[in-house]
Amino acid sequence: LVLVIFLSGFGGASEDSKVAVIDIQKIMTDSLAAKDVQAQIEKKRDLFQKEINSEEEKLAKENKTLSENKGKISNNELEAKAKEFNEKLNKTQAHVQNLRLQLDNGYATAMSEIQKSVTEIVTKYAEEKKLVAVIPTSQLVYFKKDHDITEEVLK
Repeated sequence: LVLVIFLSGFGGASEDSKVAVIDIQKIMTDSLAAKDVQAQIEKKRDLFQKEINSEEEKLAKENKTLSENKGKISNNELEAKAKEFNEKLNKTQAHVQNLRLQLDNGYATAMSEIQKSVTEIVTKYAEEKKLVAVIPTSQLVYFKKDHDITEEVLK
């Protein structure tokens, strides 16, 4: 409702007042900066996955050895080895969770920086073109395509 009032001229907007729209989602996925972030995240994800796979292999071997030794070692020794294995397993699971958290935080931080840059670029563009407002396309039901500045901002 507020947007409709604003666009209809409330508040003394003159006929030459210009409003533009922008597809923020497209910018956040198609910009060079966003693509670079995605590539970096994928690279780190691959490195983390290799590390995780290596740890999983070690744990699987250790679990197999533990199972094979069930009848060959005393119950006390078996319990101690099982406890040690479970501690390693828990430590590995915590490490994996930490790696995922690092990846998620890195992505969120990078995308936040891109969002700040987009805001600065859009503000500068709006000032240069003497726009009164730039509205995300996600907030609109209809708009004329000639009001869309997405491609210009992506340049």
